[in-house]
Amino acid sequence: MKPSLTLRCLDDRRVLAIENVTALTASDASGQFGILPGHVPLLTLLLPGMVTIQCDGTQQFLATAGGSLIFRDGVINIISTRFVLAQDIHALMPALQAIKAEESAVRQGEHQCHVDLTRTLAKRMKEWQELK
Repeated sequence: MKPSLTLRCLDDRRVLAIENVTALTASDASGQFGILPGHVPLLTLLLPGMVTIQCDGTQQFLATAGGSLIFRDGVINIISTRFVLAQDIHALMPALQAIKAEESAVRQGEHQCHVDLTRTLAKRMKEWQELK
């Protein structure tokens, strides 16, 4: 049996585990690097971008917003604020655009909530001043 690694990707919404990883390529401030079975332990900060994963003879692509990569004892942990995994590199763009649209809608909702709260507070303060 060919030696392999386990990749665990963590963000604020989920944990994704990928078994039988035979190679991983990513980028940090020093440039592009690879991890193969038997690699020495490693801790680095990933740049936002693409991580390429070789797994069971196929290639997968992981887009990240940057984050931490920790490798030890055959397990690669990538911790990021957001990641998207795809079998096809061309499938990443629609997935990233969907995440961007979702996050934009959440921010708009939060902004509207803040506006409503500010208006209500101003109205209540005015009413309180009129009672004095």
